[in-house]
Amino acid sequence: MINKRSKKEKISWAFIFFLFPVFILAQDITKNFEEANVAYRNEDYSAAINLYEGLLTQGYTSSELHYNLGTSYLKIDSIALANLYLERALKLAPFDERIQSNLSLARSRVETDIYEVPQFVLKRIWDMWTNILSPNGWVVLQILLSIALLGFVYYWQFRTVKGRRNGIVIMIFGLLIVLIISLVSGAYAAHIQKAMDTGIVMSDEVLLSGPDPRSPMVQKLSSGVKVIVLDEIDNWLHVELLNKETGWIQEDIVIRI
Repeated sequence: MINKRSKKEKISWAFIFFLFPVFILAQDITKNFEEANVAYRNEDYSAAINLYEGLLTQGYTSSELHYNLGTSYLKIDSIALANLYLERALKLAPFDERIQSNLSLARSRVETDIYEVPQFVLKRIWDMWTNILSPNGWVVLQILLSIALLGFVYYWQFRTVKGRRNGIVIMIFGLLIVLIISLVSGAYAAHIQKAMDTGIVMSDEVLLSGPDPRSPMVQKLSSGVKVIVLDEIDNWLHVELLNKETGWIQEDIVIRI
């Protein structure tokens, strides 16, 4: 009996020993985040930036952190970094109107004549629909729909009174259609998340026609311009601009979103 109690106590102490550093780290992160938010509210943006950057190095991330950090950079006219962190915030919270508003402002502050080619309206609607949930969110929905579908099939097969079968069949087909739509939407959202490798140009640079400094110039790029990364060779990135023009740029001046 004593041995069993002693064994339980050892396990409990080991559990506390391993959890204690995690608890202390969580407290430190919460404290630093609050300090950063106080500096942000007091418009001490340099102090807020230092604290938010420190939280990122500790592995903490959230849409609010990236939003506040991006807005702080915007306030001190560091436009490239403002666009970077606001883009990251939007990635975490795509329907947050505050993020959308400040990102729109940050984009307007980039000195460039590159304008986004408008998407076809149906493509834009489809993208908005698939962005309602993250890829993981779509998986959860698919699991719930599958469970509901199996439940209705079971009820239809073994429990339903004959007069009610038509209603259950309609429910089964309805759930099946919704499940198929969610499968397609989730697959598309996962594909876009994997394929859409984007970055922000951090300093003024020249877009070249090939991965060689001697290649002809395609266009001048300003810091803060957003690019889509199509390919990479050595320390060169093959990128596409928002106006669909493509070219090559050195990797070290682009930070991935």
